[in-house]
Formats: sequence, structure tokens, C-alpha cells
Amino acid sequence: MNIYNIEGLLVKKNSIVHIQEAFSSGSAASIVQKLGNILSRKINQTITFSDIPIEYQNSYGTFAGFIGATSSELYIKINFKLAGSDSIESFDIYLEGLEDTPTYTVDTSGLNIVQIVNLITENLIDDDEVSENSLQEKGPVPSNVNTPEYVSSVIEKWVATDKSIIPLLQKDAVPDIFNSIWNDWVSDKPNYASIKFYLFSKGLKHFLLSRGLSNKTYKPRKKGTRESQIKDPALAAQFDDIVETLSWKEKFEFLDGVIQEMYNGSVQSIYVYGSPGSGKSYQVINTLDKLNANYKLYKGNVIKSVDDLIRILYNNREGTILVFDDADAALKKTDINIWKTILENSNYREITYLDIDRSKNKALSDIPPKFSFESGCIFISNSPKIDKALASRSIVLEINLSNEDMISKIKETLSNFRPEIDMNLKLKALEYMQEISEGVEGLDYRMMDNILISMKVNPKNWKKMSIWMMQSI
Repeated sequence: MNIYNIEGLLVKKNSIVHIQEAFSSGSAASIVQKLGNILSRKINQTITFSDIPIEYQNSYGTFAGFIGATSSELYIKINFKLAGSDSIESFDIYLEGLEDTPTYTVDTSGLNIVQIVNLITENLIDDDEVSENSLQEKGPVPSNVNTPEYVSSVIEKWVATDKSIIPLLQKDAVPDIFNSIWNDWVSDKPNYASIKFYLFSKGLKHFLLSRGLSNKTYKPRKKGTRESQIKDPALAAQFDDIVETLSWKEKFEFLDGVIQEMYNGSVQSIYVYGSPGSGKSYQVINTLDKLNANYKLYKGNVIKSVDDLIRILYNNREGTILVFDDADAALKKTDINIWKTILENSNYREITYLDIDRSKNKALSDIPPKFSFESGCIFISNSPKIDKALASRSIVLEINLSNEDMISKIKETLSNFRPEIDMNLKLKALEYMQEISEGVEGLDYRMMDNILISMKVNPKNWKKMSIWMMQSI
């Protein structure tokens, strides 16, 4: 019987090791401590992790990070996303001491504990923080096989014998590949059998990347993201509780008030996002109509280029409120820097558009390279992913309604919703919506519409048809 020692664990040949499950049932702190023990043996340095995490925020979300340190003042932070599972989202490496911004961050989403340990180790070797010699699980490496390029050439010979191996090299975890199909192939090849796991992992990475392929174990580095640390998690939790206590009425009344201030000229930019079908767009337009405001609505994918956007801004540069509803695609198709200017909550904004040959593009020949923009702007979106630069410039309002909130809102506005439909039918549809509310995600006006359509199309079986339509989304 062949036994292999990988990461301090004894496994039989051809067995598949699932380490992640062994750790997922414990707390994040327990996972980190066990990871630290394995990593310490791996890199031949003692690394000690804190028992209590630091909560912090960056552009990727809110995290709890456990900081680990070695005697050589190398710092590693293991990050778990708050309100998530006990899986590790990423790790940070600090090569210049513990600062606000790590040297780099590596995403580990979807990797198990062994893969994460290997990934940390490979990065530390690349940083010259750890010696390759400390990583050879089965003794010294022969000089003729001590490069990833050599191992890559061996893997190429291996794949040439069986092309069906390539999908497995992309899909399976690298330790599993090494312990199973690789060891089977090299079992009668003494020269190749001496290749150690670390070199195999590096060689496989070289082989895959050179062919435009990859494996989930090989995660790219990204520049460390500056963190805004939450110094008082309890206080932060209180703020979350305060927001949770706001009723849908309070949120929409405040939105009305902010639009009123835009009409008065004291607010220039509003960014509203949240639950689709919650009535955000209706509320904005209805409020503007009540104010008899001069506004223009641009809905959906009407802005297809920077030229389109510039023309809209120039034609409406004074005395207008521009409403961009569900126009998220326009952010990608145009210049984000122009949107930063538009959504600046300032009375006077200067739009600069130099990249235009006015002699050829006569449609824009009347637009100067620079012009002032003094109109208001309301951007309405369903997406929770807001560009941080835009969010910092506007008054941002998040409107996410629970099913309970949504039913209450629809009930209160039922007379204005579909006024052509008999009120008794609408009440019957709302009663059914309330009946199914605990088993359906995201109740909204559109779902109410679907129920009413079902009642009209199939009066005998409308409840079943309604559920079918909801489950089809």
C-alpha cells in the first residue's frame, strides 16, 4: 500500500481528500487557527493568528480579518466576508509591515483549505519570503528536475499520451490530481516519480497558462485594497438596526423630500437603487409631476455612446431635471469620468469633451469642448453594485423592501394601481399575494400584475398559473 504525506495528512493512493468539509462546521476563528498550524509546518516558520478578527470595509464589501504574524515580521490576513459562510474569501500579504493597504490580495473563493495553504506558500516563495527548500515534502529535489519549465515539459509528454486528461487538469483540485492520476502515471517512471508536489503545482500552472487554460487553484493577485477599519463593530451593528427600523413610508417620504430639494435647487444629484418593482421609478416621476417640474426621462438602453450622452447634457444643461432610469448599461458604454461630473452634488459642473473631430462629426459641431452643466440629475437603478466614485458624489438612497413592506405599500396604493381593474379583483389578488408571501422571494408590483393577468386568462386555475409565472422568473 502506497502512502503519501501531503500537508501533514496521511492519505491512501487514489483517495480523494475533502479538507474543506472538516473545517466548515467550526467557527471562523477555529478555521484560521488550524490553517495557521498547517501553514506553519508548510513554510517551516511559526505563524500565530489572532483569536479576534478586525472588521473592516473596502470596495469589495465588509469583512472580518484575522491577522497572523511570523517572527520575521511577515504579516498575513485571512478574510471572511461578514454575513457569509465559514469559507475564506481572500488573503492579504503585507511585505512592508502592517499598514492600511496590503501589498496585494489574492481571492480564494471556492478553494479548500489545502489549496489556500498552497496558494499562500507559492506567493511567499515568489516574494522570497520562504525558501523553496523548506517545501520539499519528500526530501531534496534532483537538480535536473528543479524548474517548473522542466515539469511543464513532462506534463506535456503525459498529456500527449491521453488528451482526455486536459479537462481534469482544469477542473480537479491540484492536490487531487497529484495524488491520483499523476501518481498513477509516474508509478513506473522513476525519473518523474521524484518530482515533488510543489514543483508539480508550479509546472502545471506553467503548462496551463501557456495554453490559455487555468485551474481554480491558481488565483491572480490584485493590488491590496485600502481598508476603512470599523473600530467599533457594536456601534456599526446599531446603525444597521436603525436602518432596519425605517418603514417603507419613511423611506419614500424622504425620497420625496430630497426630490423637492432638487426642484428648489439645493440638491443637484440623487442616486436611488434597490428592490426591482418596488415603485422607485413611479415615485420619482409621480413626485416630479406633482411639482410640475421640468424633467426629461431617459429609460433603458437609450444612451449607446459618449456622443449620445454629450448631446443630452448639452441640450439640457440648464433648468432641467434629467432622470436616467434603468440605464446602468450607459455607465459602461460611455466615460465614467463624465458621470462623475454629472452626479457631483454641485450647482456648477463643467463638462469637458475634447475627443471629437467637429469638422467630421457635424451632428456635434455646435457643442464646445467645455460647457457648464447646471441641471439636476436622478439616476435610478436596481443594482446594488454602485461605483464608489459615483456614490461619494451623490445623495445615495437604498430602497430595499421586505415582502411585508411590499404588501403594505401595495395595499395603501391599491386605488391608484391599475385603476381600470375592479377593486374587488385587486383585493383578491393582494390577499393571495399575502397568502404566499413566506414562500416567494421579492414580492413587487410586477408580481401583482402577473396575478391579475392570471385571473383574467385562466379564472378557474389562476392561482396555479400565478405560481408558475413566479417560479419561471
